[in-house]
Amino acid sequence: LSLIVVLIFSILTNTICATNVTRDGPPGLKAKIYPVSPRTLLLAKVLFCSFVSSLSVISASLVLHLFANLSIKDALITAGIGLIFSFAQILLATRMDLNHATVTASHIEIAGASNRTMAKTIAIGFFFALITGFLSLFISIFAGTEMPSFLQGIIIHESYIYTVPTAIALDYILISFLYYSIRLGKAVERFADVGLPLIITRQISIRIRIRR
Repeated sequence: LSLIVVLIFSILTNTICATNVTRDGPPGLKAKIYPVSPRTLLLAKVLFCSFVSSLSVISASLVLHLFANLSIKDALITAGIGLIFSFAQILLATRMDLNHATVTASHIEIAGASNRTMAKTIAIGFFFALITGFLSLFISIFAGTEMPSFLQGIIIHESYIYTVPTAIALDYILISFLYYSIRLGKAVERFADVGLPLIITRQISIRIRIRR
């Protein structure tokens, strides 16, 4: 149950990463303006969100240890699984936001796209979190006990309480990493190149207004 609480808490904390790209727009990704590559800027956004999320996950695990009688061992494992889930969700949300980002849309359209990305990210995170949490709860209940008749012959060891959620978390982060990495350079350059004329136009407009 504590694992479900930490995972859900991390998912809700990471909602801000669903606007990692659209929040700043093309100026935040332009290698031609900043002396770093667009991929480096995007990675910085991912790492910043990961840092904030890590504090939340560690704090939640510490609170469960102090006030919910969660052992140090269980708290560390819960925090580790929560950190993996959190980083996977940040990668997933950032790439989804990059894929759907546009520089020509109105503020209303951008807000709508960001809300859809946020909803999809939360739904996917909840899906993996609930599967992981309920499997862990099921294993903790039936580990070392007699199984129901329809599960006769299946032996559940106590070690599965940790190995199964860890395996799911690693699968989740692998899927998210592949989704984030595949054709990332082209996606970043597409968004940045489309935004460059808009940035130049805005700068020219500002200078004309200043001269007037």
